[in-house]
Amino acid sequence: EIDDLKWDLEKMGENIRKMVGDKKELNETVTDLNKILLDAEHSREEQLWMKNEEIHKMKMALEEKEVENESLRTEVQKLRETVMTKVKTEQGIVEKTLQKVEPETTSRFVDVNKKGSEYLRVCVNITDDHSLIVYNIVPGGPADLAGMKAGDEILSVNGTENRKEGSG
Repeated sequence: EIDDLKWDLEKMGENIRKMVGDKKELNETVTDLNKILLDAEHSREEQLWMKNEEIHKMKMALEEKEVENESLRTEVQKLRETVMTKVKTEQGIVEKTLQKVEPETTSRFVDVNKKGSEYLRVCVNITDDHSLIVYNIVPGGPADLAGMKAGDEILSVNGTENRKEGSG
């Protein structure tokens, strides 16, 4: 019986030693897994930090573009105002000049048909006797290419004479 007990104790000792070895192996595995987990968490945190930095840079760039756009809008508005002021000034100068040159005439911008559907766009003064005197043409336009000049008189439109009977 003592021999049986000794044998049982030896077997228990072997089992305990084996269990201690298994425990060490498990502890090493747990340690390795903890390292892997910590590395993954660190990598994730690093990726999040990098994404946050990227987002921050994009927000800053967007804000800069918005400031730039507002500046451009202001500049465009100033240019519009300048152009409108110049246009109004030039219109006034042209109107005054026309009144001084030929105050008894009425000015019109007309399309004069030449050869079918081709139109000669010209500015004319309409005199009291209904004469049409060209005072401006569109440079490079059909009237210019046809040889019309300022001062030319348009005698008829679509076959109809312009002057009142008894004038001219």
